[in-house]
Amino acid sequence: MAPHETTTAALGLSQLGIENDCTVFHNLPYDQLADHEKRYNEGSFVANGTFAVDTGKFTGRSPKDKFIVKQAPSQDKVWWGAINQPTTAAVFDTLYDKAAKHFSSVDRMYVFDGHCGVNEKSRLNVRIVTELAWQHHFVTNIALQPTLPSLTRATLWTRTGRRTG
Repeated sequence: MAPHETTTAALGLSQLGIENDCTVFHNLPYDQLADHEKRYNEGSFVANGTFAVDTGKFTGRSPKDKFIVKQAPSQDKVWWGAINQPTTAAVFDTLYDKAAKHFSSVDRMYVFDGHCGVNEKSRLNVRIVTELAWQHHFVTNIALQPTLPSLTRATLWTRTGRRTG
C-alpha cells in the first residue's frame, strides 16, 4: 500500500458508521491530490496552475442552508435566526445515517485529520471525509494540517451530536 493510502478499518471509520473496505486516501499531500484531481477528471487546471471546479448550480456559501441542533450546551449561546436555524437531533441522525450509508458504498474516499485553531488550548480536532479529491483539497486549504506528533495526540474521533445508546 502506498504512503497515505489506507483502509477504513485502519482509520476506525466503522465508529462513524462507515462500513466499506474501499481504498482510503489519508491526508494526501498536494502533488498527489493534483494527480487524483486530474486522473478522475474533477475539474481543470487554469493558466496560473490553480485547480478550477464547476460545482453546478450550488456555488458559494448557502447561509440559509445552515442548521444547528438546538440542544445543551449551545442552545442558549447561538444567535438563532435566518442564518443559524434550529433543527432536532432526530433530523441530524437521519441525515448522518444517510451520509454514512452513502460513504459505505463508494469506490474510494479521502480522509483529512487535522484541526481548526492555532492555539493549542482552544484547538478543535476534526476528521473530514470526502468522496472527491477536489473536496479533500479544499479542506486542506481551510483547516490546519497537523504534524505527526500532534496527530498521535489527537482525541478519539466521535460522532459529535450523535445520540448515545
